[in-house]
Amino acid sequence: MFKRNKYTWECSFGKIKANLKGEPLAQFNCHCHSCVAASEFIDNKQLGGLSCRNSTGGAAVMMYPSNSVEFTTDLSENGESLLQFITVDEKGVPYRCYTKCCGSQMNNAIFPQLIAFNANGVLNLDGNKHDRGDVTNIRASFAFDEEKVPERKHKTDPAGVLFGLIIRLMNPFHPKKFDKRYKELFPDKSETETVPITWEGDQSSATNKDENAPESPIEDMNNSDSSGMSHDC
Repeated sequence: MFKRNKYTWECSFGKIKANLKGEPLAQFNCHCHSCVAASEFIDNKQLGGLSCRNSTGGAAVMMYPSNSVEFTTDLSENGESLLQFITVDEKGVPYRCYTKCCGSQMNNAIFPQLIAFNANGVLNLDGNKHDRGDVTNIRASFAFDEEKVPERKHKTDPAGVLFGLIIRLMNPFHPKKFDKRYKELFPDKSETETVPITWEGDQSSATNKDENAPESPIEDMNNSDSSGMSHDC
């Protein structure tokens, strides 16, 4: 079924824009170490753009499949990307990025089939900021301070959200993958900035509850074999 544009996304300067078709596949505020640390890393640059964090302290995310997203502005100019990519740790996956024009965090993760948009940049078609209402705060057990994660919250990943993402990632017939349309979204590793991991060994952190636990509901899916399932963090 043809899906009409439901929302748009744009950075603070309006230089990077996208149409979002239909409702998101999933939406949540993620409180895991890597999502929050990545957003703080960008915010600390004080470039004046949109933060991915919201009043809950987590990263505000709206997840869309690749065939529901159409960028309406160029992602590169004179052969140079308009996006700066980051990873958490040198070996981290997935990529996150912010716009070079204003420092707005565009996404919290990207795969060939999916993109986790910064929900703070999502607008209704009339140009007003989209109100997501009361969404779930996830990965509370992996937050820097679990007690500060507000209700509604889930300690890990809601089963319905995780199942939907896995199905999308494992679908071999998914049309119009991002890596086929927008090469700018998949940079060379040498072009990325690194967010240092500062929380390992913190006895108060949830990483000590399970040192092998994935840092976010989608990060471990990108570090996978042909089955689409992860074997490490």
